[in-house]
Amino acid sequence: MLKSVTISPYKENSPAGEKARWIAMSLEQYDRIHNTNSSIYQEDGDYGQFESTQMKTPDFCIQYVKPLDFVKTPYKNIGIFEPTLKGVPYEKNVINLLDNVLVYSEAQKKALPEIIRNKCSVIRPTMVPLAGQPEMKKVFSKFLFYTSAIEEHTNIDMVILAYLSSFTINDNVKLSVLCDNTEELLHFINKSKESLGLYKKVPLYPEIELRTDPSAHGSCHCFIDASMDYNISIHTMLAVASCNPIVTSGSDGLFEWVDKESCYSIDSHEGSRNSYLIGSVPDYLSLKESLLEAFNNRKSFGEKQDKMIKDCHKSFYDKKEGSIGDVLCSLS
Repeated sequence: MLKSVTISPYKENSPAGEKARWIAMSLEQYDRIHNTNSSIYQEDGDYGQFESTQMKTPDFCIQYVKPLDFVKTPYKNIGIFEPTLKGVPYEKNVINLLDNVLVYSEAQKKALPEIIRNKCSVIRPTMVPLAGQPEMKKVFSKFLFYTSAIEEHTNIDMVILAYLSSFTINDNVKLSVLCDNTEELLHFINKSKESLGLYKKVPLYPEIELRTDPSAHGSCHCFIDASMDYNISIHTMLAVASCNPIVTSGSDGLFEWVDKESCYSIDSHEGSRNSYLIGSVPDYLSLKESLLEAFNNRKSFGEKQDKMIKDCHKSFYDKKEGSIGDVLCSLS
């Protein structure tokens, strides 16, 4: 039996912490791996369900890599690494210290420096299954889009402008935005309306609500992921598991795991926004077209939702070919 220690930030209240917890819980399901956990990052909470005992001479140490908090151990170092944008100098220095690099898609692998790719393997992204059976969410009146402004490089400005300029208050539509700071985002939305200047006397902009809890995955219909980095966001994974069609460019490699026909694919190009770092920039007009298509063509939307339910919502559940346990065993 292989012995492993996860030194990921599994006690951290963050998207990285949540993914680290999913990895640790996934490793517990493999009979050929005995895994324990060592919390070496700043702790935000006690998540309790993880074995944390001393282990002498493990076969390898695993971490969901946070480049600015990277830890080098005297054992074999394996890192799950999701590149953000191309050109981040310290990321290359960190992954050079790993013996093996695991990424969540071929698209992420291609975003790495070429010299790193020969020690890089692709694994299936893993999450904890959601409770309950998936079901079709009927759109009786109001169509509910939602998006996230929590993680980096979300292009939330582009999403809000595309939504505000595509619909009016007379359309039965609403955009929910997941965020950490509602006051700051509300100020930004008001500034966006001012910059558009579509209505001089009576504001006819469509409805937007700000939410700090993730329950939108269970109540909304269609998730918008316009991010330009190569990280498969935690909210994109939750949207898939919630059977919600996604508006996305797929530049993070999502379509390697989820049928493209269950989503709305938007155009994108490699470039930069507000910095010298390179990522996949979504096309604004293509984003607007996809929002209108999802809202106006309910038959097509229902077909995509049905495909999510039948074929895709378990795409990131464990015990699938290419999951982390299978790949770690092949590297031993």
